[in-house]
Amino acid sequence: MNARLLIAVSGMLLLAMGVIAVGQGVINFDPTSYNPAVGAKVTFLLAPGAQATANGIHYEWYFSGGNKPDITTTDPSVDHVFAAPGYVEVTLKAVGPAGRTTMRRKGLLVGKAPLIAVRHVEPQSDGSVVVTITIISNGNLSGVGIEETIPVGWQVSVNNSGGVPVKRAGNKLQVLWLNQLASGDTATFSYQLYPAQGSGIPAFFGTISGYENGKRLLTEICGDLTLPY
Repeated sequence: MNARLLIAVSGMLLLAMGVIAVGQGVINFDPTSYNPAVGAKVTFLLAPGAQATANGIHYEWYFSGGNKPDITTTDPSVDHVFAAPGYVEVTLKAVGPAGRTTMRRKGLLVGKAPLIAVRHVEPQSDGSVVVTITIISNGNLSGVGIEETIPVGWQVSVNNSGGVPVKRAGNKLQVLWLNQLASGDTATFSYQLYPAQGSGIPAFFGTISGYENGKRLLTEICGDLTLPY
């Protein structure tokens, strides 16, 4: 099997897993904010293609990292309040009548922060995955950079660096913004992953950092942490 055919087959398998598991397309959701204030209500809404209550599917939401769901429902949206600041991971499971599941996991940063980044991953028809990271500045920041871990077994190319320096260091992509970011500024960086044989479904991890008034800020990148699995 040649490399191009292998990539196409891998992509079809990745895209099909959500369909096989729940019978209603790929599971996905979005919060009303990736950087909510402590104590603020956050609404988590399933994407239209993921809503499948008519097929006997229920949804399990995990907000506290435990093995038991915090909320089990057939509704396409739920509300949750985070009581403490910090980075949190939210997992959604769609469970079908036969017990088959598909999952999606996303990160949020609770507590208003001067700097956040949100990752969005989009599978392509050829089996590749486009990853877009959007940086949002809520202060006057310098030396802003991201370090993204490349999933094991995947090849990477940079689609859009936004004109900023990009460095590959082992399994890391390092990006540095030389200009200062003022409050309200945004910046975007995009790269593309290509599967290799036996690479499996990628998980995503990265950090964003910067300096405000001489103090270094560092936190995990929010948004998509997985493809459906």
